[in-house]
Amino acid sequence: MYLDHPRYGNKPIVTNISMTVEAIERAHWHYSNLKYFPNTVILADIEKQNYAIYPRTLYVDIEVQCGACSRAFIFFAQEQQYWFEVLGFWVDSHCTHCFGCRKHARYILTLRKRYDTIC
Repeated sequence: MYLDHPRYGNKPIVTNISMTVEAIERAHWHYSNLKYFPNTVILADIEKQNYAIYPRTLYVDIEVQCGACSRAFIFFAQEQQYWFEVLGFWVDSHCTHCFGCRKHARYILTLRKRYDTIC
């Protein structure tokens, strides 16, 4: 079972868009090296992405192991779309920590900043 994400849950989010494995792996160079769920495709708007040469033409839910706690989680296609089309993250970025570990890291950063203002 995967770690729970407060917005997206802990299971792949199946969509009605059907793509072949070949089409998914052509959509971004990184997909061929990852475990992804082919029935979770979301089409991308490349005009909104920040990329140098190759955009992501679609997104799929990806299984990832957290770099901090080593537990499995899903980097959801919807979350990728938000990262790359709304927040403007570099399209070759990849989520390496689960939601809980990212939240904890932000908390520690906030504490450090508060400490710096006190000293």
